[in-house]
Parts: sequence; C-alpha cells; structure tokens
Amino acid sequence: MENKTHTNQTKESLLKSAHGFESQLLPFFAKFPHIPEGGRKVIAEIVPWLALIFGILGILGLLSAGVITTLLAIPTLFTGSMWVIVSFITILLSLFAVVLQLMAVNPLRAKMKKGWNYIFYGFLISVISTLVSVVAAMMSVSMYAGAGVVSSLVSSALGFLIGGWLLFEIRDHFKA
Repeated sequence: MENKTHTNQTKESLLKSAHGFESQLLPFFAKFPHIPEGGRKVIAEIVPWLALIFGILGILGLLSAGVITTLLAIPTLFTGSMWVIVSFITILLSLFAVVLQLMAVNPLRAKMKKGWNYIFYGFLISVISTLVSVVAAMMSVSMYAGAGVVSSLVSSALGFLIGGWLLFEIRDHFKA
C-alpha cells in the first residue's frame, strides 16, 4: 500500500512539473507568429495520425537502435563506458516518448486535452534525451565531438522551437 502511495505521489509530482513547463512555455510561444485558424484546425485533425505513424516508426527505430547498441556495447558493457550508459539512457527516454506518443492517439482523435498532454510530455522527454546526448558528447574526449556538439545543439534548438510552436498552435483545439 505504501509503495502505491509513493508511486502516485511521484506521478503527481511529475505531472505538476510538466504542467509548470506548459504554463511557462505558453507565453513564450504565444509571441511567435500564428498559423491561420484553418491551418491550425487541419494540423489538429491530422496530428493523431502523425502520432500513430511516428510512434510506429519510433518503435521500429528503437528496436534497431537497441539491437545495434546492445551488440556494440557487449564488449564494453562491464567497463562502465560513458557511451554505453548514455546510449541506454537515451534509448530508455526515447522509449518513454514513443509510448506517450502512441498513448496520445485515441485521446487526440477525441480532441481531448489528455492527448495533447501526452504529446507535450513526450516532447519534453525528447528534449531531455537530446540534452543528455549533447552533454555526453561535450564530455567526450574525441577530437570530432566539437562539430557534433554544435550541430546537435543547433538542430535540438530548432526542433524545440518548431515542435513547441506547432504544439502550442494547436493546443486550444483539444479540450479537457
């Protein structure tokens, strides 16, 4: 019983944090140019299908990435290699994001805010996953890490801005 209470408290704490991020990001993205209402409506109509398609592609990608990472990691598994640890963390975070994306499909089709929330939470987890990868690359001793870190930072920033903008553009089409 105590473990279930602790799990519920952890879940509520995470949801409050995510809601806090939502309320902090809302004014930021409100300053961006707005898509005409007709365009927002079309995006809101197709987003459940996009969530399904990209969720399935995400699962397939994770399966292949997981297999490749596992095969490459076997020789270094017990060395505590930073690359192995970061790979497993990013795969795990990506799995959570994909599961949330797939969980969002039916609520999005029903125009429920819960579906938008799942997509938003997955978006936040993806941002965290990317940051973990970038930090690991910054800690890398490879002389080629510098260019990879810069391109990762730029692509991550663009992905965050474009993805967040689109999410907040359609947010009002999904009601509680």
